[in-house]
Amino acid sequence: MILESDEFIPHGLDPDIVADFVGYFDRHPVIAKVYLVQKSVKYMPEYPCYVIAYRIKPKFWQTQAKVDEQVSSFIDNSGLSQDYMFISADSVKGLESKLKKVEGSDVYRRK
Repeated sequence: MILESDEFIPHGLDPDIVADFVGYFDRHPVIAKVYLVQKSVKYMPEYPCYVIAYRIKPKFWQTQAKVDEQVSSFIDNSGLSQDYMFISADSVKGLESKLKKVEGSDVYRRK
């Protein structure tokens, strides 16, 4: 769960892992932007929680059902463990502005 009060730190992942993620993001045309951070946790810090916050940019002719299907596919087919949490960047008040301030968080922008 992501809350307005949460704090985030740089993801700290190996650049090769991030490059693999970027390749995955690029295969999903509805995904326009992705932030990757680690949620700062007080309890059990040995179990990191990575946040993948995304923005979508659907084609103007796509129905909401089709967009929802594409986003679900993006999340469901990632193959990532439970250490990764997907969230729409605009679903929590102030989330995107917090993420922008974290060094190295802006990992993907569709060209």
